[in-house]
Amino acid sequence: MRRMSLAFILALHLPAAFAWVWLMPRGWPLGSGRFWVNEVAPIVVFLAASIAVVALVVHREGLVLALALPIIGMWLSASIAGLFVFPVSGWLISIRLGPLAMLMLLSVIPFRAAIHWSHVAPLLIGLIIGPLIMLTERAARPDTHPLNVPMPPFPADASYEPLSIPIGTFTRFSSRSGDLQFTAGPILVEMTPLLTFTSCSPDAGWVNFAAPRDRTPPHRTLDRISHKTSEVIASYTPDGMLHLVPDEVHNAIDVEAFTPLASPIYSHLNTFCELSIAGHKRLSLTFSPCPTAKIEVTYYDYPFGRPATFACLGADGVFRILRATNSEKGPFTEIASGPLKRGDPLGITLFDEDRPRIRLTFQDWSSQLGTQPSPTAGWNVPVNAIEFSLMSDNPRSPAGIYMTLAATSVGRGFDSVGHSAGTYRNRIHVERLDVPIPSR
Repeated sequence: MRRMSLAFILALHLPAAFAWVWLMPRGWPLGSGRFWVNEVAPIVVFLAASIAVVALVVHREGLVLALALPIIGMWLSASIAGLFVFPVSGWLISIRLGPLAMLMLLSVIPFRAAIHWSHVAPLLIGLIIGPLIMLTERAARPDTHPLNVPMPPFPADASYEPLSIPIGTFTRFSSRSGDLQFTAGPILVEMTPLLTFTSCSPDAGWVNFAAPRDRTPPHRTLDRISHKTSEVIASYTPDGMLHLVPDEVHNAIDVEAFTPLASPIYSHLNTFCELSIAGHKRLSLTFSPCPTAKIEVTYYDYPFGRPATFACLGADGVFRILRATNSEKGPFTEIASGPLKRGDPLGITLFDEDRPRIRLTFQDWSSQLGTQPSPTAGWNVPVNAIEFSLMSDNPRSPAGIYMTLAATSVGRGFDSVGHSAGTYRNRIHVERLDVPIPSR
């Protein structure tokens, strides 16, 4: 029975190793730990488990031990190391890997007579690899760059007024939620300009191992608001401030959002700015680093199917528009590119069919984003991204644009990445293009 149990457990490693190679992101350089964990280790485990199963059938107990002991040592040390590498969520890893290692250990007891001193080395190799795997899955230190500029002083006449406030001729501000709505012809754009986290990790690990209370940050609520003809200032708890100044002469509005982080936050999903767009017939975008490339906003399937399109800024100062191979997974094909230095503004123009409707200029995105490789995307794609897609395959369906400084929504997995502590600022100039500017 123990021989059959060991054969069954070893056989389970075969589909698990195959799935790991197939699902995990690839395209890592040779010196990256994720190259060895995602691309090499599963193949080694697959081969070792396969040969061990055959050795069990032909009663080669010494070979069985030489191949099974490193796997046992790997899972056993990984289950222990997980408690230290991920002090909050590591117990969920340990209760999965620990029993697996113990079952395998009990299953090799009948072969103890075949144990030889030469089996010590394979066991030690497995014991060393386990903690290295855990360390590889931990998020790197954050490389975002908060501006840490002071927030504007709050007027003395501030009050609590959870109302929908018109600002200028084409903007409405929902003070309770902190959202803004813009109209341009038939198009309605809803914007959330505050840095918002939706899926977090308490210890820089995978968010699906975090308890629900640790995964979701506190809900943001309106604290105070000051509404004047020339500007609106709103403050939110536990963090956030909005400063809105309309520019009627140029059919524009300036948005300034502040989000202070008292400590680093590791997350899987978040938005530096989120846009929802409706009312269009066929939506397309242009980006200021490559203004001649008009990119149609399309629908993509999840988790597999039609590919997603997104943009990002690399550490080399090149802004790239990329298309995935399968859903949002790589490898990725470059559609267009152009230079964008740190600190340079990024312009995004929204077109309905061939008519420009709204231009948004993000003045602080490139200054604060992270450029370390994304643990879920692979293929040297950075953690920052501008994702855009339709909600269905109908070209008139609502669309979403999700800007991030550091996130892991692109690619495979639930890894987290960090935002450094500090105050993040998001200045956005929103200009309506379908109305001529009056001459002076």
